[in-house]
Amino acid sequence: HYKSDYSVMRIFDRLPMMLGGGPDCIGTYRGHMDQDLFAWYCAMVARHYNNALLIIEINLANKEKETEGEHFLTILDEIKDYYDNIYARYVPEDVRDKIPTKYGFHTNEATKTMVIDGYHAALRDMGYLDYDQRAMDECAMFEVKKNAKLGAVEGHHDDIVMATAIGYWACTSYLPPPTEYTLG
Repeated sequence: HYKSDYSVMRIFDRLPMMLGGGPDCIGTYRGHMDQDLFAWYCAMVARHYNNALLIIEINLANKEKETEGEHFLTILDEIKDYYDNIYARYVPEDVRDKIPTKYGFHTNEATKTMVIDGYHAALRDMGYLDYDQRAMDECAMFEVKKNAKLGAVEGHHDDIVMATAIGYWACTSYLPPPTEYTLG
């Protein structure tokens, strides 16, 4: 549906970080695709990019249908049998209580503020440059709403902004710094 959120995948290259720069976004997919097919598509692309870390924002599915969220989580459980470099969030209590791994990035008020603040600072301080005009258009339509929540101006989308903010956070705050290695 044309008003629904887009499925967005952004691909980051962390090599420039080894030279003192920030990560570069080297690819973007933006379109409408069923959530399960999109997750499999992202896994295939991640494998192509040297088994890159695959981060799926899991709560998008929960907005559309009450039952879709549970189905989407089972897709990540299926994918892990074929592609194991999937972002998982660890809750100390869950580990202690031996609750199964929770795959996917869960965006809530705290995590959204965290990733957006980092992305905003990087853009402001020229620590990140984005060459995708669609990303910059979405940034121009991103706001702090009257209720203090972050999001797109009414009638606009923030899907690329969120995918970029999560990816930038992963590159700079979640993953260890990139290092040089030799094959041999």
